[in-house]
Amino acid sequence: MIIIQAYKDYWKRAFDFKGKTKRKEFWWAILGLIIVNQIVSFLPDSFKVFIGLYVLANIVAGISLNIRRLRDVGKNWQWIFINLVPFLGGIVMIIFLCYPSDSFKDFIPKQFTNKK
Repeated sequence: MIIIQAYKDYWKRAFDFKGKTKRKEFWWAILGLIIVNQIVSFLPDSFKVFIGLYVLANIVAGISLNIRRLRDVGKNWQWIFINLVPFLGGIVMIIFLCYPSDSFKDFIPKQFTNKK
């Protein structure tokens, strides 16, 4: 059931470009997305308009998911443009997406930081 919940969260936060997405949530959502995309690919041609809208919504939702994941590993959102570099860019992006979360900084007590 974790795949279903991750896929639901993927769509609930489709237009949320702020915040963070943990590594586990990210990869479960990607697995759910792959499964649903396989099912959608078998729809007849009479659903072309709906398939087109689904693809456009997935592009926006996928970009927001990647930006939130990059933010979770401690990178700026601009790193998403590394995908524009042929071959090497995709490899670097996958490596970034596999990094563990950097959000442990959120749990450091204030007494151990310089922030007041």
